Amino acid sequence: MSKPTKDELEVFALTTNGFFALTQTEQIDYFVYFLTVIKSSLTTQATLIRECFLLLDLSPYSNISQYLNSNLKVKGKNPPKFL
Repeated sequence: MSKPTKDELEVFALTTNGFFALTQTEQIDYFVYFLTVIKSSLTTQATLIRECFLLLDLSPYSNISQYLNSNLKVKGKNPPKFL
């Protein structure tokens, strides 16, 4: 898996409508999309998502691992956010 570059992330963030106004958890969702779809990675890790925040000079979400884990589980009738 190749690490994202600052340039790649800036282009992605600037072409995503309102990216910098999103909450940190919403930004995590976009970073997961970026890493798995745009960068064609089969998986991602909290460390790479944290790096995305830092490359864009954003404060990382305090517990990315927990956020990812909690969104891998089925919640009621809702399917998991991440597979």
